[in-house]
Order: sequence, then structure tokens, then C-alpha cells
Amino acid sequence: MSSRIDMLSAPDLADEIYRCPLSGVTVIEASAGTGKTYSIQTLYLRFVIEAGLPVEKILVVTFTEAATEELRDRIRQILAKALSYLDGVDLSGDGDLGRIEAVC
Repeated sequence: MSSRIDMLSAPDLADEIYRCPLSGVTVIEASAGTGKTYSIQTLYLRFVIEAGLPVEKILVVTFTEAATEELRDRIRQILAKALSYLDGVDLSGDGDLGRIEAVC
């Protein structure tokens, strides 16, 4: 089974990312600047938290070395923030807090 997120026509991207099934293949189709990295980051967090997958079992593919580096850094940041949140650290004022609370 696969799912497709068309970020060009999704009326509420956040809703799509949180409703997307965590089985099979998920393809994110979008133009530059539409939130692909945010979406991949959120899906990655969901796979770790909701599905209990270890990071070494998750494959993320991008098309350039620069995009890979940015995505790697952003995934590490969101995982570290989620761990801090679960450890009781106050993340008030952090822009990722809502996303972390939605997943955790």
C-alpha cells in the first residue's frame, strides 16, 4: 500500500501529514518552498514515536547532497526536541512544540 501527499493542492498540509498512514510507501510531491522537509521530518518523527521503528529501519531519499544534509540536521533536531519533551523539558515558545505534542 502507498500514500501520496500532493502539497500543491492539500488544503491543510498539517492535517494530511498527521492522517497519512504509516504503512507502505509515502510519496511527497511538491514544488520548492512548499514544506517537503517539514513534512518528511514530521513523518519521520511519527514513524519513530507512533510506529516504534528504530532509526536504522527508516529510509529517506532526497535528490541533492545539500537537501540530504539539511534533512539530516532537521530530523536530528526534531528527534532531540521530542526526547527532551518526553523527559519533561519545557519547550514553551519552541516552534516545533505543537508538532511534537501532536505526535507524542
